[in-house]
Amino acid sequence: MRNTLLSFFLIFTAFECMSQVDSASSETFKKEYYSIKKPKGWTLNESGLGGTDCFIISPKANSNDSFTENVNIIRTPLEEGQQETRDEGIQRTIKMMGKMMNNFKLLSQEKKVVNGLETDILVYTHTQGILELKLEQRFVLANNQMYILTATESAVNPHFIKQLSEILDSFQLKMSEN
Repeated sequence: MRNTLLSFFLIFTAFECMSQVDSASSETFKKEYYSIKKPKGWTLNESGLGGTDCFIISPKANSNDSFTENVNIIRTPLEEGQQETRDEGIQRTIKMMGKMMNNFKLLSQEKKVVNGLETDILVYTHTQGILELKLEQRFVLANNQMYILTATESAVNPHFIKQLSEILDSFQLKMSEN
């Protein structure tokens, strides 16, 4: 039994090491309103695809990797006189995702302070074609903007869990002087 546990631990540790990018080496990407770090070797895409400010895209973990994990940031200005509260907006978003996404399942919802910012965090799964995806979505309201950070990974065979968390945790806002 002891040898079995030791073998399992060694295999798990070896797999974990093989699947990680060197998180100690990262690059900081700076925009007018925020900064975020990305691991070296990951791709930054600022094309505006899907209304995003940017995508940070993982390398392929191996030749069989069918999905590239990623983080995207969407920045939405709040409309003047907007009546919806932050909590109402989050609940509306959850209902909308439940209607639009195949096999949507909300795993967790919490409020947390990250880097001094009050953050609403949703973790959920859904299917897209043959892919089973797991997402962590963070909502930060500041400077009359809603910042939505979304980390997407394979729910079946995730490779970069640690790196995705580090990217999300590195998000820093430049607060306005107003």
